[in-house]
Amino acid sequence: MYIESMVIDKGTVSIRSPQALKITFYPNRTKLLPVVNRGRTYGVPTSHLGQNIDATNVVSIARAAYQYYCLFLDGAEQFFCRV
Repeated sequence: MYIESMVIDKGTVSIRSPQALKITFYPNRTKLLPVVNRGRTYGVPTSHLGQNIDATNVVSIARAAYQYYCLFLDGAEQFFCRV
């Protein structure tokens, strides 16, 4: 499979590929896994910003992450792009 580009915007995934693709998403089959970065393992989070999170609800965590990073990047843009 070759993907020329993939854009995820507000829950819509757009993929450009020379091949026909079919993606089927099964939310009840997804789960978070530990991440290994530079030899260090980071476990699945159980809280974020002082709030407990359900590590089995991947879609809910993805939404929260999206909202967090949108606010984070908006703040960075305002800081660095002041006129």
